[in-house]
This record gives sequence, C-alpha cells and structure tokens, in this order.
Amino acid sequence: SGMGERTRAAMASLGLSHGDQLADVFRREHAYTAEVSDVLEEYDSTLQALVRCYMSDLTRVGRDVVGLSAEVLLSYDGYCRFVRDFRLIDATFSMRQATATFVVSRMRAIDELGQANRVKVLHLSRLDFYEALVRAAVNKSWPSEEEVRASGCDDAGDFVLASMEEGGAAHARFLSEHPAGYGKQLVPTHVCLQGLLSLLTRMIATGRGTSGRALTPASF
Repeated sequence: SGMGERTRAAMASLGLSHGDQLADVFRREHAYTAEVSDVLEEYDSTLQALVRCYMSDLTRVGRDVVGLSAEVLLSYDGYCRFVRDFRLIDATFSMRQATATFVVSRMRAIDELGQANRVKVLHLSRLDFYEALVRAAVNKSWPSEEEVRASGCDDAGDFVLASMEEGGAAHARFLSEHPAGYGKQLVPTHVCLQGLLSLLTRMIATGRGTSGRALTPASF
C-alpha cells in the first residue's frame, strides 16, 4: 500500500525499526513523565476536541474485534488530515517525519497477522496519539520563555502562530535559529508539548487551522 511504502521509507531514512531501542528510550524518558502528564491535563479540553474530530469509534473501523471494543482509533489518513489541517508540516517537520512519528507511536502487536493486532498496527489509540503529539512537538521549533515574554505574546503558540502568519524570511529565520529534533531542541520536551498544544488551541479558537474540519471554539 502507499502507506506501507511511505512508512518503510520514513523508518529507513530515520534509522528506526519496530523494536528500536531509541524509540523506547524516548517513550520512557520523555513521553511518559510527570511534566508531560501535567501539560496533557492542562490542555485536556483541546485534546478531547481533537479526539472527537479525528478519531473514529472502533465500530466504524471494524466490528467485533476482540479486545478493542472500547477503543477510539486514529487511522493514518486521519493523522495526515490532522497534521495538514493544522499546518504542522514545515522546514523542521516534514511529511516523512510525520509518517515516522505515526509509526513509532503505535501500539506494539506481537502477532501482526491477527485481526485485532492488525487494527492496532494500522491505527493509533488515544494514548498513542498523545505520544505522537509529544514526538511531533519535539520536532517543531519553539521560542524560549524569555522570547515569548519579550515579544508580548501570550504563550509559545501565540508566538509561533504570529511567526507563521508573517511568513517569508522572518519565519524562515525563526525556524533556522531554533533547532528541532530529539536531542537538538532548545527547550525541554514538556515545554515543546506545551507550545504545540497552545498552538493547536489558538488555531481552533481563531479559526486559523482545520480547513474544512468540524472544529470551532464551540468544540471545547
């Protein structure tokens, strides 16, 4: 499938595989921490709105799949709509990287041939989606708290949205001066996540993202 080809290319280019130890280290030391949990709790209303908009109840994916009856799931296509709706693809976070983020955030299935496990392999659970957001956040450029204060912006999301809308050389300079990627980012992981979620929240509230999607300020 097209998704399979893109997935394999992304995984190979980023040096990742299904059992990649670095992916597990990131998950343990960066995605599942008290600081990240606090940020997720702070933006719970935004997360719930995203879940309602982009994730499908399992009954719409495949009925009577043993062990997954209570799940809501995010397909690869739904994930691609999400990153495009919120204009997350840029010079620091390519579609290839977005695909790799989807792949390494999935639930692990020992037997990928079984029906339930195949569903797991092809979709993100709610928890997987949150992990994917953490990984995406680390691969985006964010200002420091000092830069946010000096700019007069309310938060990192406000700062980045203003930079995105200014565009051109100014935004390109911001991206080049603020490295992104695991081990390269200038701010801690939970601050990256706070930046991403504040950006998504602001884009929903102001109607600047979600082209054609059913997300409005009333979604909160």
